Amino acid sequence: SVTALPDGRMVATGNSGLLLTAKDAVSGFVDLGAAVTGAALYDADSDGAAGGFWAVGEGGVAVHVAASGGMDVMVPAEAGGKALRGVANAGKSGVIAVGDVGVAVVWDGAKWSAENTGVQHNLRGIAAAGDDAWAVGELGTILRRKDGKWSKESAGELTNLHRIVAWGDGEAAAVGDNGVVLIRSAAGKWTKAFEKPALFLYGVDRSTDGTVIAVGWKGTCVVGKDGKFEVVESELPNVLRGVAVSAGGSVAVGHKGGIYQIAL
Repeated sequence: SVTALPDGRMVATGNSGLLLTAKDAVSGFVDLGAAVTGAALYDADSDGAAGGFWAVGEGGVAVHVAASGGMDVMVPAEAGGKALRGVANAGKSGVIAVGDVGVAVVWDGAKWSAENTGVQHNLRGIAAAGDDAWAVGELGTILRRKDGKWSKESAGELTNLHRIVAWGDGEAAAVGDNGVVLIRSAAGKWTKAFEKPALFLYGVDRSTDGTVIAVGWKGTCVVGKDGKFEVVESELPNVLRGVAVSAGGSVAVGHKGGIYQIAL
């Protein structure tokens, strides 16, 4: 996956502990050499005011990279050895990571603690707006975390959901199999804004002007705003696994180490 940090830096994660950073969306990426032998990393997000970031992955691995560049590799017992597939900075609520079999762990700045999500499905992505967070996963699973408690939400879909982005007062967009794009209003209602059978969407982000961009199978992009979406064929040869949008530009990453700039 790839993530845009608040200061414009880009962080990309991948197989075998691959952890890359770039100072912005148009600069080259540098390998940080994460000492996570054989552990795939699936997602990253800011650590908040400290200026660093977290990356999470296979076997419950959590890697913290400080603003100074120092790296700390943890395997929190609270994750139970389950893969952590998504991580989000939820402000005062801490850094939250979710993963297989409904696992959720929270970093409060000093220690990890486990939380009960109430589900057994694999969770594949998480995003935060303010101190609240939403996680998505298998069979249309959508969870909201508010005030330390998890509850279920529903969009009436049973398709697997892979990623989510959240903003504002609880608005969000989630993407998944069959090209589905689900939009959450600030009032908490989920609606299906787009669908295309046989298309798989693995990454999603949103620009400051409200444009949502999703990426996935065979380099396909789905772009839209205000509930209207369309397919944009990138002509890229690879499956795209993630996308990140910043003020300085947009980057997508995919199979075979592909890193691409995207013009919105």
